[in-house]
Amino acid sequence: MRKSKQGLVINLSTVASGFSVPYVVPYMASKFALETFIEGIDSELRDFGIENVSIPCGVYPTSMGDKGRHNADRTEIATAYPDFEPRIAALGMAMFSKMQESNMNPQAIADGIKALIDMEKGSRPLRYPIDAIAQGTDQEFITAKRKIKRKWAAKYGIDF
Repeated sequence: MRKSKQGLVINLSTVASGFSVPYVVPYMASKFALETFIEGIDSELRDFGIENVSIPCGVYPTSMGDKGRHNADRTEIATAYPDFEPRIAALGMAMFSKMQESNMNPQAIADGIKALIDMEKGSRPLRYPIDAIAQGTDQEFITAKRKIKRKWAAKYGIDF
């Protein structure tokens, strides 16, 4: 891509990377790390004509939350944190009901990827959220975070 001075890198992430939820901290931290990586390499790739986009997704039906899917023994955690099981169950139920309510179809992600590919070179945003549940608050969050980061970076003389 560097040699040909063009390319497109699309990363799937989550809008939730900007905050955390109890008992899913490792997952959230991995998404925050991905978003930091995406943002960091963006300025490194720009001079090579390579576009780098993050698709912060909402909650879509996958097998990630299926009981038994994870091999970790949760007994020790549940014993140490009595609110663990009820909070995880409530989180799962909230996510599931929001998915159903908003008719979250994974096809939306595929359509979003296609839309990014079809966009004119140089017009793609760094972040392209796809989340019907958020009803626009995902873009608000991204915009506000970027504005604050730019303000902070300017104080240090950093261009990103």
